[in-house]
Amino acid sequence: MMVTNVIRNNNIDMSHFFKSNPYVRFVYPIRNPLDCAYSNVQHSGSIARMCYEMQAYDMLPMLEFVLQQLFWGVELAHQHPERVKLLFEPDMSERDTWASMAQHFGLSVDEQWISDLLVCGKVDPKIQAYNEKTIDRYGKKIEKYFRKDYPDIADRLLSFVDGE
Repeated sequence: MMVTNVIRNNNIDMSHFFKSNPYVRFVYPIRNPLDCAYSNVQHSGSIARMCYEMQAYDMLPMLEFVLQQLFWGVELAHQHPERVKLLFEPDMSERDTWASMAQHFGLSVDEQWISDLLVCGKVDPKIQAYNEKTIDRYGKKIEKYFRKDYPDIADRLLSFVDGE
């Protein structure tokens, strides 16, 4: 989120940036937005101090912020697909993900590199259990931000909480 914040806070025109920097490529990682919001609330200085001993519903403003940032990244990837690649956390354990990533950066696909990444790319599925009310609100926010223009992304984001 740090890079996204710098770009957005400085109103950087990404079309111009990409034209001026023809070799620049970005990977936009997408973690579970609920986990991302929870983590930010727990570890982000003044927000964490303000919300000490918080309940799940207290993180909704942070979730809103995370989803706004994510929407910006998804739009950027759709406007510049040759320059910005979305990387969903669950896909990090897939060989094809890393082969596609190598191609995105103009690299040859090296099987040892991919094998190493598959070992490193294993992630815990979630960092926190969320109550039904929080999951319901999350679903409504995903529908609000993504369903109309990016239904495939909405489905992927909702899959983070499937089975909870």
